Amino acid sequence: MAAANSLYLKDLWDKKTEKSLKNDQIKLLLYRSNLLGSDLRITNFGGGNTSCKVKKRDPLTKKMTEIMYVKGSGGDLGTLKRNGLAG
Repeated sequence: MAAANSLYLKDLWDKKTEKSLKNDQIKLLLYRSNLLGSDLRITNFGGGNTSCKVKKRDPLTKKMTEIMYVKGSGGDLGTLKRNGLAG
């Protein structure tokens, strides 16, 4: 976690990590959510919401459709895992 007395926020985004996630939008959502939640100056513990939209095949119609994945209320952004997303 970033020091609470720092005046400026440090850019924690890592291009190598981003590349390793291979444009998987759900993994990228988890990565950016965890980064946001790692600094309590910019997010409340147990609060904050993040989301993303991805195209997935509807299991009933077999058509591609947009699905929104959303971090559920009450979960911690800094420790968010896949099972903490509704979508």
